[in-house]
This record gives sequence, structure tokens and C-alpha cells, in this order.
Amino acid sequence: MKKLFGTDGIRGIAGKYPLEPDFIKKIGRAAAAIISDSNNEFILGSDSRESSSWISKALSEGLTSAGANVFDCGVVPTPAVSYIISERGHRAAVLFRAVATTQRSLTE
Repeated sequence: MKKLFGTDGIRGIAGKYPLEPDFIKKIGRAAAAIISDSNNEFILGSDSRESSSWISKALSEGLTSAGANVFDCGVVPTPAVSYIISERGHRAAVLFRAVATTQRSLTE
């Protein structure tokens, strides 16, 4: 199996393995089984790319199917997610964001 997690999380092209809905749901289920806090809530945040909404939906479905709660912040800057984690006293968050600005990544 190819290494999925780098120092900055999972990277790839939206819609292609590993960033396809079914696999993202599996990641959510696994994360909920491994990481939990006092109220079992995960914080989600994203950038404004079109794919962020379906990625968030797939991850939320995986998390909730394993019994986790989801607090979806929607489109927020990266520091906001860190602040929200601290304020709510959680230890689990996911931020969806683009890391490349090639023409291909802008159109996917």
C-alpha cells in the first residue's frame, strides 16, 4: 500500500484515490475509532474549492457512522481551525485546503 499520510496530511487530486468519496469515508471511520475526546467531536474546516464540500460530506459521513460528532466550520482560514480547537477543548480537526496552484489543480 502506498504511503497516504505525509507531514501535512493526505495529498492528491480530488476525485482520485486516495481523495475519492468511498475512501474518504473509510478514513473518517478509522479516525473516529482511533481519535476521540470527551464529547467525541471532530472539527472540520475548508477552503473555497468546489471539491471541499463533497470531501467534507464524505468525511462527515464516515465520522458519524462510527459514532463521532462533527462541528463543520465551513470555509475558514487555517488559523481559525486552530483557534476553534483550543476554544472548544478538542484534539481532533481536519482542514481541507489546496496546496498547489498548477492549472490542473485549479480546475479539479
